[in-house]
Amino acid sequence: MTNKEMAQLPNQDYFETYKLLSENEKEYFGVLSRQIHNIWTELNTQSIPNVHTKVADTITEYNDNIEPIDSLILKCHSDYGITLKRIMNEKFKTALIKFLGKDFYDKHFE
Repeated sequence: MTNKEMAQLPNQDYFETYKLLSENEKEYFGVLSRQIHNIWTELNTQSIPNVHTKVADTITEYNDNIEPIDSLILKCHSDYGITLKRIMNEKFKTALIKFLGKDFYDKHFE
Protein backbone atom coordinates (compact mmCIF):
# COMPACT_ATOMS: atom_id res chain seq x y z
CA MET A 1 0.00 0.00 0.00
CA THR A 2 2.85 2.36 0.76
CA ASN A 3 4.35 1.78 -2.70
CA LYS A 4 1.08 2.93 -4.28
CA GLU A 5 0.67 5.90 -1.96
CA MET A 6 4.29 7.02 -1.99
CA ALA A 7 6.07 5.98 -5.14
CA GLN A 8 9.31 7.62 -4.00
CA LEU A 9 9.94 4.99 -1.29
CA PRO A 10 13.02 2.89 -2.06
CA ASN A 11 12.11 -0.56 -3.41
CA GLN A 12 15.19 -2.60 -2.50
CA ASP A 13 13.85 -3.79 0.88
CA TYR A 14 10.49 -4.47 -0.74
CA PHE A 15 11.99 -6.90 -3.26
CA GLU A 16 14.29 -8.54 -0.71
CA THR A 17 11.33 -9.12 1.62
CA TYR A 18 9.22 -10.54 -1.22
CA LYS A 19 11.92 -13.14 -1.94
CA LEU A 20 11.59 -14.42 1.65
CA LEU A 21 7.86 -15.20 1.31
CA SER A 22 6.58 -18.75 1.00
CA GLU A 23 4.65 -19.70 -2.15
CA ASN A 24 1.33 -19.36 -0.27
CA GLU A 25 2.36 -15.92 1.01
CA LYS A 26 3.36 -14.86 -2.50
CA GLU A 27 -0.05 -15.99 -3.78
CA TYR A 28 -1.84 -14.03 -1.03
CA PHE A 29 0.40 -11.05 -1.78
CA GLY A 30 -0.73 -11.23 -5.42
CA VAL A 31 -4.39 -11.17 -4.37
CA LEU A 32 -3.77 -8.18 -2.09
CA SER A 33 -1.67 -6.42 -4.73
CA ARG A 34 -4.40 -6.70 -7.37
CA GLN A 35 -7.03 -5.46 -4.94
CA ILE A 36 -4.85 -2.53 -3.84
CA HIS A 37 -4.25 -1.63 -7.51
CA ASN A 38 -7.99 -1.69 -8.23
CA ILE A 39 -8.72 0.48 -5.19
CA TRP A 40 -5.93 2.93 -6.10
CA THR A 41 -7.21 3.17 -9.67
CA GLU A 42 -10.76 3.93 -8.54
CA LEU A 43 -9.70 6.52 -5.97
CA ASN A 44 -7.31 8.33 -8.31
CA THR A 45 -9.34 8.28 -11.54
CA GLN A 46 -11.81 11.07 -12.09
CA SER A 47 -15.17 10.52 -13.74
CA ILE A 48 -15.04 10.63 -17.53
CA PRO A 49 -18.41 11.09 -19.26
CA ASN A 50 -19.52 7.92 -21.08
CA VAL A 51 -16.34 6.09 -19.98
CA HIS A 52 -15.98 5.94 -16.19
CA THR A 53 -18.23 7.02 -13.34
CA LYS A 54 -16.37 7.50 -10.08
CA VAL A 55 -18.15 5.50 -7.37
CA ALA A 56 -15.74 5.76 -4.44
CA ASP A 57 -13.52 8.51 -3.10
CA THR A 58 -12.19 6.63 -0.05
CA ILE A 59 -11.14 3.10 0.83
CA THR A 60 -14.23 2.75 3.00
CA GLU A 61 -16.51 3.86 0.16
CA TYR A 62 -14.79 1.36 -2.14
CA ASN A 63 -15.47 -1.40 0.40
CA ASP A 64 -19.11 -0.35 0.79
CA ASN A 65 -19.98 0.53 -2.83
CA ILE A 66 -17.79 -1.55 -5.15
CA GLU A 67 -16.53 -4.76 -3.53
CA PRO A 68 -15.55 -6.01 -0.09
CA ILE A 69 -11.89 -5.38 0.70
CA ASP A 70 -9.60 -7.89 2.38
CA SER A 71 -9.52 -7.32 6.13
CA LEU A 72 -5.73 -6.80 6.11
CA ILE A 73 -6.09 -3.83 3.74
CA LEU A 74 -8.85 -2.36 5.91
CA LYS A 75 -6.68 -2.85 9.01
CA CYS A 76 -3.72 -1.02 7.43
CA HIS A 77 -6.06 1.78 6.40
CA SER A 78 -7.53 2.00 9.90
CA ASP A 79 -4.30 1.57 11.88
CA TYR A 80 -2.03 3.81 9.81
CA GLY A 81 -4.38 6.11 7.92
CA ILE A 82 -3.15 4.98 4.50
CA THR A 83 -5.51 6.50 1.94
CA LEU A 84 -3.96 5.34 -1.38
CA LYS A 85 -4.30 8.93 -2.60
CA ARG A 86 -0.61 9.92 -2.73
CA ILE A 87 -1.03 12.17 0.27
CA MET A 88 0.47 11.54 3.67
CA ASN A 89 -1.68 12.32 6.67
CA GLU A 90 -0.21 12.97 10.12
CA LYS A 91 -1.17 9.53 11.44
CA PHE A 92 0.76 7.78 8.68
CA LYS A 93 3.67 10.24 8.91
CA THR A 94 4.00 9.49 12.63
CA ALA A 95 3.90 5.72 12.03
CA LEU A 96 6.47 5.97 9.22
CA ILE A 97 8.87 7.94 11.42
CA LYS A 98 8.30 5.50 14.29
CA PHE A 99 9.11 2.46 12.12
CA LEU A 100 11.82 3.84 9.81
CA GLY A 101 13.19 6.83 11.71
CA LYS A 102 13.25 10.59 11.32
CA ASP A 103 16.41 10.49 9.17
CA PHE A 104 14.70 8.16 6.68
CA TYR A 105 11.63 10.40 6.56
CA ASP A 106 13.71 13.57 6.07
CA LYS A 107 15.81 11.94 3.34
CA HIS A 108 12.84 10.73 1.29
CA PHE A 109 10.02 13.20 2.00
CA GLU A 110 11.40 16.57 3.06
